[in-house]
Amino acid sequence: MHKKGKIERFFRRVDQQLTHELQALIDQGNCQTLDALNTYWEAWVDQSYHQQVHRSLGITPQAAWERSLAEHPARTRAVSEIQRSFLWHEQRKVDKTGVIQLAGNRYEVDLALIGKSIDCRYDPFTLEHVHITYGDQQYADAVPLVLTHHRHREVPKTDLPPKAPATGLNLAQLARERKAAQDAARRDHIRYAEPTTPKRTDEEGRA
Repeated sequence: MHKKGKIERFFRRVDQQLTHELQALIDQGNCQTLDALNTYWEAWVDQSYHQQVHRSLGITPQAAWERSLAEHPARTRAVSEIQRSFLWHEQRKVDKTGVIQLAGNRYEVDLALIGKSIDCRYDPFTLEHVHITYGDQQYADAVPLVLTHHRHREVPKTDLPPKAPATGLNLAQLARERKAAQDAARRDHIRYAEPTTPKRTDEEGRA
C-alpha cells in the first residue's frame, strides 16, 4: 500500500476509535488540557492501536516492534564516547620537561610521554580540559600550567547561533494577519436579530 494510503487508514482508525470518545471526555470536563489529551492519546496508542493485528503485517505493531528489536538489537554508545567524537584534536610533541603548548597555553602531561608525539583532544570552547592519547592508550588529562586562552581563537566570540538569512517573510506578522482574517470571518457569520417580547396570557394580564 502506498504511504499516503497507510496514513489515511491510520487517521481513519483514529476517527473511528478515539475521536468520539475524546469529544465525550471533553464535553464531560474530563479532558481540559493538552497534557490530559496527550495522556489519553498515549494510552490509546499503547493499549489499543499497538495491540490490534495490522493487515499488512499479519501481527500486531507491538509484536512487529519486539521482533525487529530481537533481530536487529539497538546499538548504543556511552555519552562520553559520543562527545569525544566531536572534540577537536591535534598532534603535539612533549618536550623534555613533560610540557606541551596548545592554542597559546602550556600544559603538563604524564612524564612517560616525554619526547613522544601525542594526540590532544579538546573542546575548543573550554581549553581547561585536554584529553591525552598515545597510540591506543589513554593517559591522564593534561594539567594547565599557563592558561592564557580559555577558548580557541578560531571559534566564534559569541555562543549565539548565526543570524538566519532574510527571506522577506515575517512569520509573526503572517500569524497575526491570519488570526485577524479568521476573526473577521467569524464575525461575518454572526447574525443578529431584534429581541422578541413573549406574549402574556389573559390571566397574566389580569394578575
